[in-house]
This record gives sequence, C-alpha cells and structure tokens, in this order.
Amino acid sequence: MTKFYTGVGDSGKTAIGGRKLSKGELIFEAVGDIDELNSVIGVAMSKVGNGTVKEALSVVQNRLFGIGAEIAATIDPMFKPKRAVSVDDTKALENYITRLSSGLDEIREFVLPGGANGAEFLDLGRAVARRAERSVVRLGAVTSLDAGIITYLNRLSSLLFVAARRVNMDSGFKEKHPDYS
Repeated sequence: MTKFYTGVGDSGKTAIGGRKLSKGELIFEAVGDIDELNSVIGVAMSKVGNGTVKEALSVVQNRLFGIGAEIAATIDPMFKPKRAVSVDDTKALENYITRLSSGLDEIREFVLPGGANGAEFLDLGRAVARRAERSVVRLGAVTSLDAGIITYLNRLSSLLFVAARRVNMDSGFKEKHPDYS
C-alpha cells in the first residue's frame, strides 16, 4: 500500500531538489498559491456548464502545473517543465476573454463577487489568482523568474472575472454592485 505521509515536514521544513528549506520560504508561498488556484479552478469546472469556460479552465489547469514546475526549477533545474508559459498562452487567455465578454454589459461600477452555477468559484479563483500573482512578483524580486508568468497570472485573473460574469448572465443572475453604505 502506498504511504501518503513521510513526517519530513513536521518540523516546518521540507525538501526540494535535495535542499531542505523552511516552509515559510517565498518559493513555497508562490507554489502553494498556484496549487490553491488550480484547486479552486477544479471546483469551478465541476460547477460551470458553459463549454467555453470549461475548455478555457482545462487549458489553464495544465498551464498552472507548468508554472509551478517553472517556479520549482529556480531551486533545481530537474523540475523544468517540457515547455514554459509563453506569449501564445497569454494570447490564448485574451482570446477566451474576448469570446466570453461578447454581449456582456459594459462595466460602470464594481461588481460584487458571487452568483450562480459556479460563478462564485470563478470569483474566488480571481482573488486567488491575484494573490498568486503577488507572491510570484515577490519571489521574482529575489530570484530569476520568467516575467511571462506574471503576465499570464494577471491575464488569468481577468479571464476568471469575465467568465464569472458570463456564467451569471447565462444563468439569469443579476449582477450586484456595492452600495458603500
């Protein structure tokens, strides 16, 4: 039977590429945020019915694994993925944004997160994507990272926002706006 625990991390340290590091290191924050984002996207995919949104999220999940590997490769090159996130990956997100935003009302004020049929998880994913972007920016300030990762994560948060709006519109859910009361 496979053992799913080792106890190695019980002291607050973990190993990556043969090096033992504190779990508080920026690299683990960044990789953890990417992992959490991927998990939230997985939940959203299970709730959303829109085929274009599901297609986009499926592509994103695979790219996020590659991004996690790119980040881990800053410690040990053995983690380098078969392919790095590219300008074409970001352009693909932009194409999905264009497709999904067709017919949406223009935004004149902030939109409260939430909704129906998975939109609430897309909104949660947007917030996690923004946190992941911030942690990758912090890591990039102390180690060499491909700037394309930050661009991709930035565009991903936009995609998740537009996807939530699309799902809500398709579901007949009326967007709510803050009243600042």
